[in-house]
Amino acid sequence: MKRLFIFCFFLFVFFFIPFCQTGINYLISSELTVDSSYIVINEIAWMGTETSYNDEWIELYNNSFSDLELEGWKLIAEDGTPMISFVGKILAREFFILERTDDKTLPSIEANLIYKGALGNKGESLKLINPQGEIVNKIDCSSGWFAGDNLTKQTMERINPLVSGNTPNNWQTSQRPGGSPKAKNSQLAEVGPLPSSEPEPKPEPEIQYSSGIIINEILPSPEGPDAEKEWIEIFNQNNKKINLSNWQITDTIGKTKLFTFSEETVIEAKGYLVLDRLTTKITLNNSEDALNL
Repeated sequence: MKRLFIFCFFLFVFFFIPFCQTGINYLISSELTVDSSYIVINEIAWMGTETSYNDEWIELYNNSFSDLELEGWKLIAEDGTPMISFVGKILAREFFILERTDDKTLPSIEANLIYKGALGNKGESLKLINPQGEIVNKIDCSSGWFAGDNLTKQTMERINPLVSGNTPNNWQTSQRPGGSPKAKNSQLAEVGPLPSSEPEPKPEPEIQYSSGIIINEILPSPEGPDAEKEWIEIFNQNNKKINLSNWQITDTIGKTKLFTFSEETVIEAKGYLVLDRLTTKITLNNSEDALNL
């Protein structure tokens, strides 16, 4: 019996763990706060379109590498309108378009969700809330929208989807009227500054992430309370220490959770790092699960 257990353990280590590994290659601005959410409000046409000021739309973006069910999510304005309840799914690294009243707002793009309720031209405070009632993304423009132009119908675009939406400098006025629905936002740094007082976004340096960082061991079913004693162990195969700031771990089965390593997290050369469930909030299913690093 003991030999069978050892044999199964080695099969798990050498075949299952490498299969679960994948890379995350995010570009992070070191000067701004990293957003805690993997689904973010990415673009807002609070001014409508050239066809009608009533043709407002909102775009979400999924930062993660997993498709995510939006059942139970809500987007709520502080003044009570709009108040949107989500259905459907947002695909990995893809966009989700909400159109006001009907699907004629963006004739060439199919809406993922139709909602009712107008956005105020003088600003709104918006909260994206998950099924657990947690505010995962907030944009407080109650004193005025961070960007966008009501006259030219240029939208308000997020510059970096991994940076806090409540940071005014992380928003820009779209390069063209109508913005960039279901597409990558304008690269304003490449076309020169807009004729406005907004600061020009700084180009983001390309970050090369080290290989050789692996999920080395997990404890999904400990003796005692799972919530307190589950853990995930990371191992650094390199001969140098590695900065893990903004690396992420997510599980992919059942109710998924995304954990982001805090700033200046370092793992020593040939060193180990143990993360307990109280830290990551990731629940390891006893029957089956998968982890992405």
